[in-house]
Amino acid sequence: MKIKVLLQFIFQHKWWISVFIMAFIIRIIIAIPLMHDWDGFVFLDSAKNMLHGITPYQTVQSNNPIIYPDSDRPMTQQWYAYPPVPLIMFTIPYAIIMLSRIHGVILPVLQNISIKFSFIIGDLMCAYLIFKFLEKWNKSMGKRATILILFNPLLIWISSAWGMFDLWIINFLLLFFLSLRSRKILLAGILLALTLQVKLFPAFFLPAIIIYFLQTNPDYKKRLHFLVAFTLTTLIIDVPFFLSSPQGFMNQNLLMQLARPPQGIGIIGIIDYLSYIFGFKEGIFVLVGNLLTILCIVVFNLFSIVYIKGRESRLLTVILLIYTSVLLFNKVVNEQYYVVLVALLILLTHLPKSEQAMFSKKLLVIFEGVATISILAAAVLLGFHFLTFLPNFLTNGFFKASTNYLVFYLSRLIPQLPLYAYPNSLWTYYNAPVTVTYIFLIPLIVLSFYVVTIGFIQAIKMRDDLINYVTNINFKIFPLMSYRYILISSLFLLSILIFSIPFVSYLKASNALKLVELVNSQPAAISKSKLKVGVFYYDWWNNPDHDPTVADDAWSKTNLTPLEGYYTSKNSYFVEHIKEMQNAGIDFAVVSYHLYDRQRFLNFSYYADKLGFSYAPMIESDDALSSQNLRPVDPQGNPNIGYKISAQAQRNMENEIVSSLIDVKDDKYLFRIDNKPVVYIYDGHFYLPSWDIPSKKALAKFIYDKYSQLNINTFQTISKAWGIHVSSMNDILAQYPTDIHAFNNSNKNTYKVSNDDYREAFLSEYNAYWKNIKSYVEHKIGSPIYLITTYQTPLFFGGDSVIQPGDQVKMSAFDDEFYYSLSNTWTYWKNVNTPSTIMRVWEKQESDQASRDHAKGWPVFLTVTPTYKDTSIRGSLGFQIPATINGSNIYKWTWQTAIQNKADYVLIASWNEFFESSAIEPSKQYGSYYLYKTKYYTQIYKQNTLAQAQ
Repeated sequence: MKIKVLLQFIFQHKWWISVFIMAFIIRIIIAIPLMHDWDGFVFLDSAKNMLHGITPYQTVQSNNPIIYPDSDRPMTQQWYAYPPVPLIMFTIPYAIIMLSRIHGVILPVLQNISIKFSFIIGDLMCAYLIFKFLEKWNKSMGKRATILILFNPLLIWISSAWGMFDLWIINFLLLFFLSLRSRKILLAGILLALTLQVKLFPAFFLPAIIIYFLQTNPDYKKRLHFLVAFTLTTLIIDVPFFLSSPQGFMNQNLLMQLARPPQGIGIIGIIDYLSYIFGFKEGIFVLVGNLLTILCIVVFNLFSIVYIKGRESRLLTVILLIYTSVLLFNKVVNEQYYVVLVALLILLTHLPKSEQAMFSKKLLVIFEGVATISILAAAVLLGFHFLTFLPNFLTNGFFKASTNYLVFYLSRLIPQLPLYAYPNSLWTYYNAPVTVTYIFLIPLIVLSFYVVTIGFIQAIKMRDDLINYVTNINFKIFPLMSYRYILISSLFLLSILIFSIPFVSYLKASNALKLVELVNSQPAAISKSKLKVGVFYYDWWNNPDHDPTVADDAWSKTNLTPLEGYYTSKNSYFVEHIKEMQNAGIDFAVVSYHLYDRQRFLNFSYYADKLGFSYAPMIESDDALSSQNLRPVDPQGNPNIGYKISAQAQRNMENEIVSSLIDVKDDKYLFRIDNKPVVYIYDGHFYLPSWDIPSKKALAKFIYDKYSQLNINTFQTISKAWGIHVSSMNDILAQYPTDIHAFNNSNKNTYKVSNDDYREAFLSEYNAYWKNIKSYVEHKIGSPIYLITTYQTPLFFGGDSVIQPGDQVKMSAFDDEFYYSLSNTWTYWKNVNTPSTIMRVWEKQESDQASRDHAKGWPVFLTVTPTYKDTSIRGSLGFQIPATINGSNIYKWTWQTAIQNKADYVLIASWNEFFESSAIEPSKQYGSYYLYKTKYYTQIYKQNTLAQAQ
């Protein structure tokens, strides 16, 4: 009999059941492979921790670097930045999956679905509740609204692909309405409390909801029951989580939200983006946006007093006005926030005309359609999310790509646009998708303005009604007050006052009202004269998977594994690494600088300044000069390694250096020598002559100009010097060296004076090139700079490069020289000499550098290297420097060599160059061995007691 009844029910409702099943299947199909890379990671990790009794509010106080989001600027510390209800929603399905003890390939898939399962059910529930809400007016319209909710692409994407829960705000709100209709006051109080436990947005329109409740429920007892239900529900949910971590709870739910910098797709977020592009200050716009947000919330909540008049539809209209205002003017607006707006619009467009007096149905339909399309585009495109939603096994395993590689793919498709630029451009490859998205949002912004403006016009029209209501409020209420009412109210207020005193004390004692920050203390003052030890630091690491056990992206090409696992270079790691460096006696970091990671460099500088740690940029020449047209060509016309001296190369290098200094030039802890900001140039020596016509003509002109200063008859003078007849520029060009060896006259049997002149011309051109760059940079930043460059590896043939060791010392362009790593010498000599012989080469190289630098009066920068292995990234071209050779520890020996040669500064190569396994950062292979040894050697070096280095 029961089966028959069930079958009959299914047959009668087959259309509804099939539609809901179809909507559910679509969402599950999308949910299986997709997940927002950061939010999904946060929810999964939070659920995992909850099963071990650790709340996310406790987690945010742990300062574990992995828990903070990747960011493009210094920002507040956030993890799971929401009230507890969503946490409970996704933890329960996750717990069921984990308790089922399922293993293997299917487990990650089920975990992925479990996190989003409650949100998917929330979509289906919203569709049903909207039907229940509308059916009292028109079931047909309710049915239509249900379909729009079930198959709205934005709602599907946010719940199923992104894995967000905002639609539950609408669900609890609708349940609140339906409970009031059924006169279930206690349940209504519980449901309203749950509405605020999804996100804090409902707090903005809570006064309007309370006004509606008071208008529809004048009975004093019902109001008291409602208040008790609301308060107890809030306390039951929040108090356990609050007590687990008062500071973390308040930080995630309130303080962090107030302190967050502008971001997202609201007007303030767009202005903030434009300020980054065009270099203006956005502070006044943020202030104006905050004021407009508050103004709209206050005005529309006051307006609700005389507008709602106990009608559900009018309350929904007020909520629409307040929510639209917040989305328009708030400083933080993300894509998922819009699902509430879309659901509200679908609901309002299906109310009868008699219930919707302020807006036309046509306007609301257009508003909903524009919001759906534009926000869906933003959700998919903004920040290259169409790749970051894909799991690691697809991006790296199948597509062999990630968000980071996308930029380079686009650079091949659109070669006319610069890959990266400074000052920033709207149309660089990183910015183009964001710019297009923001342009796409303009119709939505215009419509939002229009809707809010209509609301203000209506509020102004009803101002007299509001004034009259406020004027007469005392006469309405106080005559009705009984002595019992006054007594109960007084006792209630007194109890609140008594309770608040210990509560405030508790908040203060537990730092609950203090923002959780990465850096809380002020840095100790340091003496710049004691800056002795530096380390090369890299901020290019990315792990899109966020799982420290997964060698995602570039980590798959390393031989070493960080002790904390594979990470993404970001604020929290900068702070941790700086503290570890300081503890090891390292005084400054030489930070590898790339335009595409410029903001990371600025972030590092921000935290270095807060921690009292010095830093300097190291310009990676290949970043500025990687284009094929900036490469020299060999005598056969083939592109060569190295860089070509040209006007374009000079402009690129000028731009690169200026961009590294312009925002930090006045920072207290920017590394300086003689009060000049220090700029390191990596591969500054790696310039070669080119056999293209413009390059040849440029050197020929150098030669002509040189001889023209000696005699009026320039060609005759050249002829005499060269021992051949020279009567034109073409004759000078005809003597252009045939190869690099000819430039250096390395073959004494074929010695030519013209080769010497061409070499001198090339070195003069090189010197002028760097002098011009330095002059331009100093003009742009408004102060002299200290320019220090790498020098050429000592060459055993002496002819493989025109710029020889020691050439930079003879020039006026540079203030100093340095050598990056022992590995650079090793790779040149590895195939012809034994390890012990290369060690002697290094010792002589260090000694020669120290001698010429001392003679020049330059500070001596000498390098130390712990170990080296690059076979994972360079394959057969890679090599390894053993940690110990003939009983001699390489790290100790390089320190001894630097100290013996009286280094003024020691540079450690490196902190975290994991591609080349030269990292002293703690690793799984070496533990903290190299960090411990660094602390030991820095103490010896600074005490200048070489004898103790045993």
